[in-house]
Amino acid sequence: MSRRYPADALEKHFSHVKSAVRFLSLVPSKRKFSGIREKRGPVWLILGPSGAGKSCFGRWLEAEQNWLHLEVDRYPEDGIDSHNLRGEWDEFYRHGNPNDLAGALQQRLEPGSKTRGVLTFPGNLVLSPDQMTAATQTGMRTIYLYGSAAHCITAFLNRERQTGRNLDLRHWLDHNRESYMRMSEPAFDPYRIHVFTHMGTHRPHAHVFGELLTRERQ
Repeated sequence: MSRRYPADALEKHFSHVKSAVRFLSLVPSKRKFSGIREKRGPVWLILGPSGAGKSCFGRWLEAEQNWLHLEVDRYPEDGIDSHNLRGEWDEFYRHGNPNDLAGALQQRLEPGSKTRGVLTFPGNLVLSPDQMTAATQTGMRTIYLYGSAAHCITAFLNRERQTGRNLDLRHWLDHNRESYMRMSEPAFDPYRIHVFTHMGTHRPHAHVFGELLTRERQ
């Protein structure tokens, strides 16, 4: 048997509900455009030796976190030219001014729903501490996916066999030896994250992502 409530009690109850609804309607929703854009998080610049998994991590961010991913490592093509960023990139890399590049990347985020972006670079690229500091000041964060040379080389050779491209050890050494030594210097320690387990397998992307977000909030 259903319970009956007095009419005056129901009216009193629903008057509180109506008041709450009116109040909530005055609170601006984050999902509605209010004339002020939400602050976007830093665009990540992902560097590191070949075999560290930069491209795979970028694709994971795109698929699982809805980030905009620009793949610059397009050997033998030039990924900067492919993405029409040559002028902005040269202004940053050659002249130390990251403003044009940061602005161009933010413009690419504006039209869509993606609030974060990531660029993944070839293994032979190393940014100097001054370049990384300047990038940070304009909303770009530099990250080096890193591991021992042995782990990176093994992962690189396995990938080459699986894809059928079959680049060899000589290719890795020619394109990574000097850059790997530079990014192994102590000055790069705050920008490095180890992406291999002690067994030489890649850590899960979600674990790497979580650690990077924790660092970002510190």
